[in-house]
Amino acid sequence: MLGYINVDPQLVNLNTRDCHLLAGSPCIDTGFVPNAPVTDFDGVARPLDGNNDGVPAFDMGAFEFVHPTADTDHDGMSDQAEVIAGTNPADPASFLKLQGRIVSGTGMTLSWSSVTGRTYSIQFKPTLISASWQNLTNIFRAPV
Repeated sequence: MLGYINVDPQLVNLNTRDCHLLAGSPCIDTGFVPNAPVTDFDGVARPLDGNNDGVPAFDMGAFEFVHPTADTDHDGMSDQAEVIAGTNPADPASFLKLQGRIVSGTGMTLSWSSVTGRTYSIQFKPTLISASWQNLTNIFRAPV
């Protein structure tokens, strides 16, 4: 039956109460599905494809393992990158989208959906051919 193990769950650090799963944990993709929450204690969507076998499944425990290269929603962005961006790795309609609007002859307003606790930066190239990426350093204002 899923939901029980009789081996070391391979947690990050039980002594410091860090119960996130390590990559080799037997708890990955072996959770019991009935009444499982749709997000973990960090707010990460569940279930994810924690073992990168193409099939999302719930993990046992309070935290969903985020495989660094799995793409649960098959949108071309890894689950790990989506968690960092604050998008939902289980929903292909959830993605980071930058929108631009010209407000004057030389000015532009950029907007995107943001997530509390994230820091965003924008890079640009002055030309598309053989130019280096540069950080945009103009003043940003939070949306009102």
